[in-house]
Amino acid sequence: MISMKFHYDTAAALKVGLARQGEVTVTLADEHVSGLTPAERDALAIVMTGNARPSIALIHGTPEELIGIVRERVAQQAADAADATAALDALIAGILADEEDLLHKPGSNWRIRGWSDGAVVPWGDERLAGLHTRLQAICDERNLGIRIEEEAAEDRARMRAEVAERAKVAAQAARLADAHAWIEAYGTPRLRRIVTEGLLEESMRTYRDERLDVERPGWTWINEGRDKGSEHLDPRNPSEEAFQILDRARVLVPDAALVRLRWTRQDPDGYEPDRVEHAWGATATFLGRAIMLVGEVQ
Repeated sequence: MISMKFHYDTAAALKVGLARQGEVTVTLADEHVSGLTPAERDALAIVMTGNARPSIALIHGTPEELIGIVRERVAQQAADAADATAALDALIAGILADEEDLLHKPGSNWRIRGWSDGAVVPWGDERLAGLHTRLQAICDERNLGIRIEEEAAEDRARMRAEVAERAKVAAQAARLADAHAWIEAYGTPRLRRIVTEGLLEESMRTYRDERLDVERPGWTWINEGRDKGSEHLDPRNPSEEAFQILDRARVLVPDAALVRLRWTRQDPDGYEPDRVEHAWGATATFLGRAIMLVGEVQ
């Protein structure tokens, strides 16, 4: 049998028709205590310590009233635990949904505190003791997947770079072989001396210039001849002269295209207004580079 006293204040007394504060003694027989669950016994012990706030339900002092208070406390604790679990589940779901944060945060720098801001979760609760380990494992697993994918992407990029480099080397070797063959057949003494001295790879510009003069007489590299400093415009309303320059170009280059050129000339002394000049030209490619044939400037 257990007996204990409870005090209640005036406000609590007035609610049940009593005039003022007082105290009540509650006696629990053994059969009352034996019928309690472990959780209810824990709650009863808390009530008995005096840490629990007095309840108006205890004013009449019956065992049923005290047991009712205990069971209400246990039910509230269960509800609080359910709320905490729901809050934890929501927190975890939010973390997992935040792919950008979770996937790109290195596991070694992982901090649960940064993800708990504003969440009503009892972090000291023993049920959450494994949260850090659980989320850390998720982070590590996903970070590992990211590292594997990043390494695979780096391998693919490296392979593409190697293939591109091999293609570049092969193309340069083919250009050099073609240059050697042409110089042997048509090269000037200067070009032949360049080959003899082993300087062809560093002197491909000289080779291209000489070959352009031989195989495309009158043509220049684009923006390096008479068209230098000009704007290249659409060939609108071509004149007879335009077609003449195009026909001339197509004698050697059947796929040459017509282009209209325009220059804005400025008086270096600043006394005369700007002068606009026009010309017709033809464009094509030679040795992989753009070339230009320019008609008379007007």
